[in-house]
Amino acid sequence: MKKANVIVLTMLAMYAIAMTVLLFGCRSYKPVVNSVKDSTVVKYFYRDSIITLPGDTVRIKTTVPCPEAKWNAQAKSGRTSLVASLNNGELSIDCKQDSLLLRISLLEKELERKTNTIVHVPVPREVIRYRAPWWAKITLWLSIILITGFCIKHWKLLIANAKAILQFFI
Repeated sequence: MKKANVIVLTMLAMYAIAMTVLLFGCRSYKPVVNSVKDSTVVKYFYRDSIITLPGDTVRIKTTVPCPEAKWNAQAKSGRTSLVASLNNGELSIDCKQDSLLLRISLLEKELERKTNTIVHVPVPREVIRYRAPWWAKITLWLSIILITGFCIKHWKLLIANAKAILQFFI
């Protein structure tokens, strides 16, 4: 008889634990946090450029009051050459400048922006309005009422069995 009472109380305790787990077992989900990571990278690099300046020519002709004078001169400096001549009272000046090719090295700066966006999107959960059918709810309430009535009617037996269970485990 005592063994049967221990089994009944053990089953009752297991039922109470199961009901408590079902009652408090639902957990709420934490809100999802979006995180964004940005980075800016600065790159320096050398770039060579070639600049071309076009050549130019200046020519001047004029008369001089000395018809018998003759004179010629030439000069060159860098990429410029000058030719001057005086013949039969006519003064002629030619100035020529060659075109210039110039290579320039430039240090350029380039900003590169990288944006890595990480977004955690929760999967929408299906909302179930009616989790249990009506007959399951009625059965649950009926079992809770019957167990409560049993515990109230036989409270002395429950205390004695609880003491026996405690002595069994201690």
